Amino acid sequence: MKRWLPIWTIPVLIVMAIGTVWLRLSIVGTTYSIAQADRKIRELQQEREQLELKVTGLRSPRRLELLAKTRFGLSQPRSEQLIHMPQDAATRAEPAPKAATRRTAKPTASKTLVKFPAKSARGGRNER
Repeated sequence: MKRWLPIWTIPVLIVMAIGTVWLRLSIVGTTYSIAQADRKIRELQQEREQLELKVTGLRSPRRLELLAKTRFGLSQPRSEQLIHMPQDAATRAEPAPKAATRRTAKPTASKTLVKFPAKSARGGRNER
């Protein structure tokens, strides 16, 4: 006695085969997208590290001092340019208005204030 499969089983098997192939292709595409995203993340992390090193170099005290001397003509203040204030006066000083502040390191209470001489009328550096 031969047993025949019902006629509806063949279309069901075809649909299941197509679904399986589609699912596998979807998995491969998703895996490829994830690999691309990981590669991009690594590239951006390396770029960020390089930029952080560059910022560190640009903010170095040696570079800033050299830049102040060569480009802006600044020098160490003379003793008559220094104003000494008691510690209490420095801590009670009012902060500068918000519009005049710049994004810099946190201000700290200091015992010594430095006053630089005004630039000469010729728009250049101070002559001694």
